[in-house]
Amino acid sequence: MKNSSTTNRYSDAIFDIAREDKEVDSWKLFLEDLSEVFGDLKIVEFFQDPKISNKNKLELISNSEIKTSTRQLNFLRLIIEKGNAYLLDSILTRFNKLVDSLNGIKRADVITAFKLEQEELDKINKKLSDLVGSKVVGVNLVDRKILGGFIAKFDDQMLDMSIKGKLDRLKESIID
Repeated sequence: MKNSSTTNRYSDAIFDIAREDKEVDSWKLFLEDLSEVFGDLKIVEFFQDPKISNKNKLELISNSEIKTSTRQLNFLRLIIEKGNAYLLDSILTRFNKLVDSLNGIKRADVITAFKLEQEELDKINKKLSDLVGSKVVGVNLVDRKILGGFIAKFDDQMLDMSIKGKLDRLKESIID
């Protein structure tokens, strides 16, 4: 994550404001829109051009289809004036993690040897939710090296329920 201390300060402050105003969803949509807009290299170059005044840059955003509140516009003004628009993706990522934490959601990569049907993924999510004590939202990733079963990777932990993992543990127990 680029410039994580600055990203964290922005995200944490925005999240506190969003919760206080009961506008978490609105801020999430706003940050997603900004992230999409600033994903275009030409737009980033425009906003980094020192020859163009911050007033003109903000006027462009104000006249766009992005819906903003006064606080959101102030945040955007600050980001542009400080030259930190390049941090928007990282800010959105951290903001989403804070929202997930607020809602008791854990995100996981569920790695399998083949693509799971949604019903199968839902069953795994349910089992994982029971195991970790909070709602799990898993995304299926395919890794052909896994013989069977699955590996669930969270931000802070990993659960290896794959056949290969079980064989490795059996091998270790036999060697010991």
